[in-house]
Amino acid sequence: MKLKPILLSIILFVVASFVVTSCDPCSGVLCENGTCSNGSCLCLDGYEKDHNYCIALNLALAGMYTDVSQMESDSSSQSSYLIDYTIEADSANPRKCILRRFNNLNDNDIVFNISSDDPMVIDTETVVTGIGNTYVVSGSRTPTQLELTISDDPMMYTLTFDL
Repeated sequence: MKLKPILLSIILFVVASFVVTSCDPCSGVLCENGTCSNGSCLCLDGYEKDHNYCIALNLALAGMYTDVSQMESDSSSQSSYLIDYTIEADSANPRKCILRRFNNLNDNDIVFNISSDDPMVIDTETVVTGIGNTYVVSGSRTPTQLELTISDDPMMYTLTFDL
């Protein structure tokens, strides 16, 4: 009877398929914004691992911040006060952030980027806002704070955000 060898072949194929699938440590691992290696997600550039997920770096900075410490100084004076700000994460670039309405001015949005060399550093860049103001922005962050330095000669602004 030829049915027995065919049935045996089917059973062996199913068992072999199960063994091969169960040996793949990435089987069943979903790595959005990353790739699986040895059962663990390796995040793409611009993303950091948060448990089993790869999260855009800029999402850690995005939010509405109340009572941001803002210090202003020039060669002759210095003042400090609290102000509210919003930082938005760019959806197309995981390193790009937008500080909305700098100094409470409409269309005075400052774009800044998280460094590709060190995710705790904000790249130094010259930015021109929608209303034509030119600033040089730089900064750094820790797990609990973001500090931005924004200057337009002769003024320098230091903003400290509690994350």
